[in-house]
Amino acid sequence: MLCQSQCPRDCHLEAAHNRISTECTVLLGPEVHRLQSLVMRCLRIILSISTWDNKCNTSIWKAVKQQRVSSLLSQRRLRFARHLVPISDNRLPRKLFVCSLPSCKHSVGGQKCSWNDLLLRAGRKVGLGDDWRSKAMDRNEWKRIVRERVESVNKNEETREKKQKDERKLRPEWGWG
Repeated sequence: MLCQSQCPRDCHLEAAHNRISTECTVLLGPEVHRLQSLVMRCLRIILSISTWDNKCNTSIWKAVKQQRVSSLLSQRRLRFARHLVPISDNRLPRKLFVCSLPSCKHSVGGQKCSWNDLLLRAGRKVGLGDDWRSKAMDRNEWKRIVRERVESVNKNEETREKKQKDERKLRPEWGWG
């Protein structure tokens, strides 16, 4: 949650409302993995595919033509960042998203990650440079850039996973006999 000493008191309701949407939610690796598993279970139920049908998740994603949850979250987060670019630093919406976390004791489970940190991480992952704010001012170009870069990252991840799968197939089986 946002630090109470750094953000105004009346902004907590607005912050809670904004955190509900996918563009604004701070989800880390384990939560994204759980969400991905839930989506896969739902897709398998909808498509009537059981685990005994020997269909891997990547083939299901390709058949449905749907993005992975992690890339979908990154894409939406980057597209939403375009709305924050023209806002001045002293306005409340900008303060809420760029607000730093409290520098008190660390909680169990590691460091807390802010929305701004996830935005910068998503930008680095898709290869956006330091001049992304100037590109984000043009709505259509920003939309195209984000879509193309996220698609290229998805293709790279698919080829990496395919390569890993092929390497696993080539490994010798260890057995007793």
